[in-house]
Amino acid sequence: MSVKIKVNWDILLTLKSMEKGGRVKVGWRENTKYDDNTPVYKIAEIQEYGARIPVTDKMRRWFAAQVFPLKKTTTEIVIPPRPFIRQTADRNKKKWMWLLREKLVKALDGKLTFEQALNQLGLRIEGDLKEAISTFSEPANAPMTIAMKGKDTPLRDTGIMLDTIDYEVETNETS
Repeated sequence: MSVKIKVNWDILLTLKSMEKGGRVKVGWRENTKYDDNTPVYKIAEIQEYGARIPVTDKMRRWFAAQVFPLKKTTTEIVIPPRPFIRQTADRNKKKWMWLLREKLVKALDGKLTFEQALNQLGLRIEGDLKEAISTFSEPANAPMTIAMKGKDTPLRDTGIMLDTIDYEVETNETS
C-alpha cells in the first residue's frame, strides 16, 4: 500500500515566515517634521501623554506678543493628556486581533502571504488612528489655543500629524 501526500509549498513558506515572526509598527517616521523642524512623533507623544513646560522669559515675551500675556505667577504651561493612541488601541484591539486571525487563515490557505496579512492589519490600524485624530474632542483646547486657531479642534491644526501617520511591516524572513 502506498500513500500519496501532496505538499502545498506556499503554505509551508507562509508557515515558515510566520515562525520567524513579524510586526506592524504604526506611527510617525523619525524624519517627518513640521515646518519648524519639530518631529511629528514628538508632538504626537506630547499630545498622548501631556506635558508640563517651564515658562521662560522668551516664552513670556512670545505670549505677550500674541496678546496673551502670562500672569507673573504662571511658572509652567500644562498640556493635558489626549490619549488618542491608547484609547484607539483599547477600543479596537479585539477587532484588530480578529482581522489578523482572518488574514492569517487566508495566508494558510495560500490566498495571502504573511507579509500581506500584516500589511492589511497595518492599514486598518492606521485608518483607525486617523479616524481618532479626526474626531478627538476631549479635553478641549485652551482658550488661547482656540483664539489662535479660530476653532476648538484638539489634535488638528495644520493637518500634518493626521496626514503623516504611517505603518511599516517588519518580517524576519531574511534571518
